[in-house]
Amino acid sequence: MLFVIPFMFILVFATIDFGVMFAARSAVNGVLTDAVRQVSAYGGDGPFSYQPPPYTSFSSQASARLNSNGNGGTGCLYGPCESGHPPIQVRCGRYSDSGQWIGGNARYLGDTVGCEIVGEYPFKGVTGGLLDTPLAAGFGGIVGPFDAKVLGKSETGDNPSVD
Repeated sequence: MLFVIPFMFILVFATIDFGVMFAARSAVNGVLTDAVRQVSAYGGDGPFSYQPPPYTSFSSQASARLNSNGNGGTGCLYGPCESGHPPIQVRCGRYSDSGQWIGGNARYLGDTVGCEIVGEYPFKGVTGGLLDTPLAAGFGGIVGPFDAKVLGKSETGDNPSVD
């Protein structure tokens, strides 16, 4: 009985952490999906003179949406984050069909384009180090920083004569 109460306590907090992490992943993927829609419509990261204001690259706009203090800020907008992390940066552009970063603008209609977080999203669970204890049975290794990438197909091409 003495071990059941702490285990149940940790199980409740693990459930909370999983919920917060999945909500953060969903929000981050939503931001990247919005950026990929723009990149696929315009054929690249921009900025383009014919795009609606603000005339900044789509990766810069996505980075600003992920940092709570705006572009260059260090706070995470979605979920608690590790202290002292650098600003979250997003890169958008052309990818290979296997999902490897190539960079640059789409060359042809239907090229694979996408956006991803450079490094990892520095998510930290709300329980701190509680889930890293032996009693937590390894839950702490699951809740933490994560990768995020969204791919799509280009609706336009930039310059088919240049590869």
